[in-house]
Amino acid sequence: MLLAVSGGIDSVVMADLAFRSKLDFGIGHCNFHLRGEASDGDAEFARTLADRYGVPFFRADFHTEQDALDSGKSIHETAREQRYGWLEEIRIANNFDLVATAHHLNDSIETALINFTRGTGIRGLLGVPETGNRLIRPLLWATREEIAAYAEETGLEYREDSSNDTDKYARNKIRHHVIPVLKDLNPGLEQTAARNFHHLSATASLYEWAVKELGSRYKSIRENTAVIDLAVSRDFPHFADSLLYEWIREFGFLPNQVSDAMNAGESGAVFNSPTHKMIRDRGQLLIEPLAQQQTADSYLITRETQLLDLPEGRLAFHYPVSRPDQWPDHPDIAFFNADKLTFPLTLRRWQSGDLFHPLGMGGKRQKLQDFFSNRKLSLFDKERTWLLCSAAGEIAWVVGLRADERFKVGEGTKAVLRVEFGRITKRDRPQGRSDW
Repeated sequence: MLLAVSGGIDSVVMADLAFRSKLDFGIGHCNFHLRGEASDGDAEFARTLADRYGVPFFRADFHTEQDALDSGKSIHETAREQRYGWLEEIRIANNFDLVATAHHLNDSIETALINFTRGTGIRGLLGVPETGNRLIRPLLWATREEIAAYAEETGLEYREDSSNDTDKYARNKIRHHVIPVLKDLNPGLEQTAARNFHHLSATASLYEWAVKELGSRYKSIRENTAVIDLAVSRDFPHFADSLLYEWIREFGFLPNQVSDAMNAGESGAVFNSPTHKMIRDRGQLLIEPLAQQQTADSYLITRETQLLDLPEGRLAFHYPVSRPDQWPDHPDIAFFNADKLTFPLTLRRWQSGDLFHPLGMGGKRQKLQDFFSNRKLSLFDKERTWLLCSAAGEIAWVVGLRADERFKVGEGTKAVLRVEFGRITKRDRPQGRSDW
């Protein structure tokens, strides 16, 4: 194990227990340079402790206060990210199996109270988790008083952190002012809290089972799109918000975006997370990775162009061809009067305000937005739609949906252009990986 040792009483007791238990361990120390010479003294003490036990010592120096200012994060959050990131790097580089921190039962109680005060779900009430990814907390069963008693009985030396005596941080305010009141009400607060954590953990497991079970009914994946059926809000009105959040949180969305999406009306509202886009589309929420949205805006097509690869498939151009004896009944195959097209053609995404003359409507104009709405296309489908346009800008084909009346092949057409759209299907996609 790689022990995270600050030099304080908790981590020193953990290191002593590891030594007495004859475990194979090393000591890692982070100097955040937040307390001047005192921080340097902690680092030297941790190194001396490693020498005393005859184990490897690792040290990292961070300028946490400045890093927090640069990132806009709190000092506590910045230090936490630096600490765990570095410990994992040292674990991997030196072949340790686990990282151990010295959190105890009182830390867990304080964490639960902080989360409850700020607002949380069931997970936030569980306190500090016993394990994580290659991370263990072997003292989580012990109280602060029990750790202090062990240190006194064994004569352990340790460093005092003066910042623990201030009310600068929320955790200290709870430790100094809230916990004493609660212990006055219940002297056995720690034991009661331990039982509560056990009961809440069972409740959380049941909750997670329900989220997964109902997710199999209301959530699905179609190609690259996660689809959530909002009928869940009708079937389970009292806890639909919680279910929806659990289903979208893996894509980086926040709790408030659930209520925003539910109150957004029937369709069209768009929400973004750092990695995904979510759209309210009638009775569904549609979610796609942002990477799927990042494609070229347009392509030029000359008379010599034969193939054009797109994120959604491939366009094949055949020119010139004969007028077919029988028109294929397939939306992904279109024929055009090439004499009426002006090259180079342009393939582009649709834009607000686009108009065309749908084939079969006698030359009447229609807004693409209305055309899409009539076909009940989602915003994702609209964003993926390509338009094949003449050089003058007229839309010749809404690819895979409808050609334009102005460029249709007639009896006297001499030059014919045939275009085929070969779509990428799910089975065509590379196997062995998933964007989800």
